[in-house]
Amino acid sequence: SAVFIPLVGRAVSRACAYERGGVLSTYVIALSKYRKFMQSNDFNFVSSLCELINIRPHVFGEALERFPELRRLCITEVKHAIVDAITPNRAAATSSTVHENEKKKNVTIIVKTQEYMLPSNLLGAFIVIMSNWQKGDTTEESEEE
Repeated sequence: SAVFIPLVGRAVSRACAYERGGVLSTYVIALSKYRKFMQSNDFNFVSSLCELINIRPHVFGEALERFPELRRLCITEVKHAIVDAITPNRAAATSSTVHENEKKKNVTIIVKTQEYMLPSNLLGAFIVIMSNWQKGDTTEESEEE
């Protein structure tokens, strides 16, 4: 049911904050597959993923090191979210639908005189992933090329 999708997603996301290692990896990958299976936009997987990474960055960092599938998923999802946030048409559409409280949680980054606004959770997740980057890590798209 459409009513239960966001509730289940949020409940499982909160439960993941207390897990580590293989259990954490399994839950996050399962949430991603669940979202794809339900083909629903009611559950914002990337936002939940970023929040989860930021709640316990050291635990999540250890899981990223140990579980390549989790690492690839996180790299891909966070990369897409950043691209969406900095692409002018997508960013404008997203920022117009963002609640005023959410705008306060954004961080402005200036790169070569160009300003980009990113959600602080997304930036935090990016930093955790980059700090755990290992030589040879790839996104799913680069593996397909």
